[in-house]
Amino acid sequence: LAGGEVVRHFRQQIIEVVPARLRVIEHRVALLRCPACGETTQGKFSGRVRSGVQYGPGVKARVLYLQQYQLLPYQRTGEAMRDLFGCRLSAGTVANIVRGCAAGLLETELKIKKRLRRSPVIHADETGLRVEGRLAYVHVASNARLSRTSRADGHLGDQRTAALSWDVRA
Repeated sequence: LAGGEVVRHFRQQIIEVVPARLRVIEHRVALLRCPACGETTQGKFSGRVRSGVQYGPGVKARVLYLQQYQLLPYQRTGEAMRDLFGCRLSAGTVANIVRGCAAGLLETELKIKKRLRRSPVIHADETGLRVEGRLAYVHVASNARLSRTSRADGHLGDQRTAALSWDVRA
């Protein structure tokens, strides 16, 4: 077909996941000695670096996604981080990351609670589950824009201040 006219090109595609890998970002400060008096002085690390080794926002975001959104237990979250990203995390480290994030959201949670209390209509749900072998409850309160989930060791009872949509008989 030498010299033939190309009428059309056809193509096929394969969609593939790019392997993820960890990247270490090293921060350094210098310790300098004064040539005149011999005293030493050291620079300061930026506010983002608080210890010798720490996990960055990308690692923390993936931990939170797996543990909070996908509802993986702490141990399995650590295993998934190892398998997917080569990042070895203990169950305790996963728990610390989740706890640290929760602490940073306390003010936001209070605002959500306040706005839900002012809402004219609220949907509520309560689901029983086992936590460490004991019965506990997951409570959800939401309106068209906001949602709050919490855990309690018992029923919250009726604390209505708004019209309540509740699937109590479901």
